[in-house]
Amino acid sequence: MGSDDHARNKMKTNDNRQKVPISRPTKSVRNTEKPHSQREKDRERERERERERERERERERERERERERERGKGRVKEREWKSEIVTMRERVRLRDG
Repeated sequence: MGSDDHARNKMKTNDNRQKVPISRPTKSVRNTEKPHSQREKDRERERERERERERERERERERERERERERGKGRVKEREWKSEIVTMRERVRLRDG
């Protein structure tokens, strides 16, 4: 009879006013579960930070490539412009003989 009383104390009343066993994990499970999930969250946050850093590096590389392209275009335009001047001079020289 004593063990039955003990079991009854470990019960809770559900919505239908019936006594049902309290479903609660044992202390050891609760203690190991929390730090584990916290560690998992920390690892996930760290992975996310690393991904963000990688994205930022990629954006910076892309910006640098874009700058290089712009510089290159400027050089090409300048070369074309100078070569046009040279050809114009050549034409004048040929024309004037």
